[in-house]
Amino acid sequence: MPRIYSGANYSMGDAALESRAANAPITSAQAQASKRELARMRASLASWLKYRGMNDTIAAGQGASIQTPIFKKPGASLPTPEVMALRLRRQRADDESELALHLHQLLSEVFDSSSLPDPNVQQNPNAAVDLARIAIAGKLPTEAASAASVGSVWMWPLVVVIGVVAFVVMTAIRSSADVAKHKEELACIEAGKCTDTGFWIKLGAATFVGWIVWDKLGVGVRVKRALGAGRSRRSAR
Repeated sequence: MPRIYSGANYSMGDAALESRAANAPITSAQAQASKRELARMRASLASWLKYRGMNDTIAAGQGASIQTPIFKKPGASLPTPEVMALRLRRQRADDESELALHLHQLLSEVFDSSSLPDPNVQQNPNAAVDLARIAIAGKLPTEAASAASVGSVWMWPLVVVIGVVAFVVMTAIRSSADVAKHKEELACIEAGKCTDTGFWIKLGAATFVGWIVWDKLGVGVRVKRALGAGRSRRSAR
């Protein structure tokens, strides 16, 4: 039976829901759904960590080591390490607090909570990062060298909550990670080290619409005719 419904750290849902979920048989379809949700959660965490790592590199004064994208945001410039570090501290103080708590709650049902990093971002600014890495790996850092621990990764879909409440936890983690990733990406774009995809998509769309109007709707022909008529009148004078 998954521990998350009966663990000391479990605090979501009412008692009746927990009891029904804990005693319900786990079907193959539920196990597969759990695998998919877990994979999505891990993917969101990995994407967030990617941009967070790039911003940390900039804040450490090593931004020059990150290749500047060809299509960066117009006007974007690399800030000083001090300015970047201040921006990130302010941004992460709130964004990562909830993420760290959700991760700790989920991981506490799989691992001994005393072996996990402190989820308080005020005491441990990298709490969400440390916990996310454990969630992605499916094992503690101390288990990395142990061949026997590799199997724990494949046991995750069976140990993690399969019921409705479990998906609430994993979905909350994924949602928080996506929000944090978006803000980290924006900070990276402002620093000129990430492509402003949204800007270039909008520019491309506007260019395409302009071409449609000019070429397909006959605006270009009318403009050329008007210009030609103007030149003819000037020549006649």
